[in-house]
Amino acid sequence: MGVVYEISARDVAALNKSEGYRSSRDPRQNAYNRATVTLNINGELVRVDTYLAEPQEGTHLPNKMYMSHLLDGARHHRLPEDYITLLADIACV
Repeated sequence: MGVVYEISARDVAALNKSEGYRSSRDPRQNAYNRATVTLNINGELVRVDTYLAEPQEGTHLPNKMYMSHLLDGARHHRLPEDYITLLADIACV
């Protein structure tokens, strides 16, 4: 569930930095890695890039500000209520 955005190469570079992704290092050392996936958007198959979290030891909870941002976006884009409830139930710090 989510939203797809078209962003510029400059925005991709900023997002890579923000997500701790560097293509030049061992993927296990990245916080997130980029992957290309195929989505069905209104019956059209579209290839898009996404970020996948690299497994890390310990418990890593999102902070309240980040979760609030996700919930605001989900509501703004009218994502299904059960998905919004799922997001709202995630524990935060």
